[in-house]
Amino acid sequence: MSRQALFSNKIMMLFAVLLGIFTSTQTLAASKSLGSLLLTFESNVKWEAVGNEWKQRRDSWVLECQTASKPAKVASLLLELETAIQWKAVEPKWKARRNNWIAEVRATGSMRQLASLLLELESNVKWAAVEAKWKNLRNGWIADLSNVN
Repeated sequence: MSRQALFSNKIMMLFAVLLGIFTSTQTLAASKSLGSLLLTFESNVKWEAVGNEWKQRRDSWVLECQTASKPAKVASLLLELETAIQWKAVEPKWKARRNNWIAEVRATGSMRQLASLLLELESNVKWAAVEAKWKNLRNGWIADLSNVN
């Protein structure tokens, strides 16, 4: 085989590897469920930011998030988390928005809309109420939310 043919084969193999990596990355990002993204956010909310009853409910809530595939179930889990977050952990403006937000969560049948409402909740939780590592994770999490269908 000539040098040129060997070089061409190497280029083709490299292209195939890169294409495989790109496709795997895209599939992984697209495969993140809204339940898992909800769980990612919750796991970065500090214990001090949630009520005591959450500590008893959390284990079963986590299991439900891992299997939630319908908008109604994710909406229910999102509402539970929001209810568990204490007032001291959210921005003052959340008080004025909360009732309409709850109504929107209850009314939607869309995972994409729920993703948007989850992001709205997250943006109203104070930085002091989340783990320090959340600042580094947040942009990737938002990107994953934008891929929810």
